Amino acid sequence: MRTSKALTYIGLAAAAIAAACFIGWFASREPAGERHPQAVTETDAEKAANPIFSSSKAKLTAKDVADAEAAAAKKIADAKSATDDAVNAAYAAAEEKFDEILGSAMDTDKQAEEMLKLYPKISPAAKKDAMEHILNLVSDEGFAPVGKILTNPKTPEAVADSIMNDLGNRPGSTRLPLLLQIAKMKDHPKAAEAKEFLEVDLQPDEDPGDNWDEWEKLTKTYLEENPD
Repeated sequence: MRTSKALTYIGLAAAAIAAACFIGWFASREPAGERHPQAVTETDAEKAANPIFSSSKAKLTAKDVADAEAAAAKKIADAKSATDDAVNAAYAAAEEKFDEILGSAMDTDKQAEEMLKLYPKISPAAKKDAMEHILNLVSDEGFAPVGKILTNPKTPEAVADSIMNDLGNRPGSTRLPLLLQIAKMKDHPKAAEAKEFLEVDLQPDEDPGDNWDEWEKLTKTYLEENPD
């Protein structure tokens, strides 16, 4: 009798445990239709974002790459050509205006003044001839803008030569300060030549070398003794 009761208790306990396990399992189930999506890998994301991965048809061939490079090169060439055309048109307009001033009836000082304004805008090939016209017209009093062109180390050599040659016809007060300024500029292509011209004009008893303070004293003394 006791054995029968014990078996009964054991059976009831087992049933309770089984029921509890079933209830826990049922509660933990996801509702139907609520499945978590599979994690998207980096490769999947890249494929979705980049059309080239989305279809085999989008893969670039060697011809596609060559065509794209050719199109880019043509675009660059077209842009450069357009820029060159605009620059050449600007040069032509400035040179036409320069010729108009040269042939005008305005006084020579005004002509030189207006030509000097246009000088930076004309083409490199036309600068030497333009400067020759300017030098024929510019007065000693209006020479300062020409002097600035000469002291610029980047001035074309042919233009600088024309101005240096013209300086021999200018008074000492115009010529010597410019020569001294250029001689002191080590990076100026005409520095050595300017120093030689100074020596010819000033004729120092002893060569001051690169003692520019001494050159300035000699220049000042010369101009005081030889006023224009």
